[in-house]
Amino acid sequence: MHTIDIAAFQNQLPNVLEAISRGEEVLLSLDGQPVAQLVAIPPRRELREPGSMAGQIWMSEDFDASVPEDILVAFEGK
Repeated sequence: MHTIDIAAFQNQLPNVLEAISRGEEVLLSLDGQPVAQLVAIPPRRELREPGSMAGQIWMSEDFDASVPEDILVAFEGK
C-alpha cells in the first residue's frame, strides 16, 4: 500500500490515479495520520436480462395464499 500526504497528492493526482487503476491501494495521510484509503472500483458485471430464466423456474399457484393462523402466530412469536 502506497502512502502519500494530502499536500503531495494534489500535485501527483495523475500518477496516483494510474497506480490505483493498476490495482494498488493508496493511503492518504495528513500530518502523518491516515485519513482516507483510495482503491479502484471493481468493473461492472454484465447487466441481468429480465426474463432470461423463463421456463427454468417453477412457482406454486398458491405461493401467495394466506398463511395459516398457527404458523403466522409462531412466526411472529406471539
